[in-house]
Amino acid sequence: VYMATTGLLIAEVALAEMASSGKVSTSLQSMAAQTIGPVGAAVSSVSFIVVHFGLLVAYLSRGGELLAVAFPEVLATGLPAPAIFAAVFGGLVFLTKGSDALEVANNAFASVLLVSFVALVLLAAPSFEPGRLFEVANW
Repeated sequence: VYMATTGLLIAEVALAEMASSGKVSTSLQSMAAQTIGPVGAAVSSVSFIVVHFGLLVAYLSRGGELLAVAFPEVLATGLPAPAIFAAVFGGLVFLTKGSDALEVANNAFASVLLVSFVALVLLAAPSFEPGRLFEVANW
C-alpha cells in the first residue's frame, strides 16, 4: 500500500510539473525543486545518490560472489570477484550500447524475472490463507 501510494503521488506531481512547464518529461530533482524548494531538492538528490550507491555496492558484492561460485577459476586471477563482475557486465553494456542486442538481452532478463515471479506465486498459492491477513499478530 505504501509503495503504491508513493508511486501515485509521484505520478501526480510529475503530471502537474509537466503540465505547468509544457515539457514532455520531468526529473525527480525538478519535481522536488518545484514542490519543496532548492534545499529540499538538494536533500532529495543526496538521498537518491546514497540509496542507489548502496544498491550498486550490494549488486556488485552479490554478483561477484555468484560469479566466484559459478566460476572458481575467476578467483585464481588474483582480482576481486566484484571487480571482474563489474568489468564483464559493464563492458557488455558498454559494447552493446546503442544496439538492439542490449535491448534484447534486457528483455530476456526481464522475461526470466517475470516467469520466476509467477512461478513463485503459483508455488506459494496453495498455502495462502486470506483470513490470516486480518488477524492480529502475536509475535
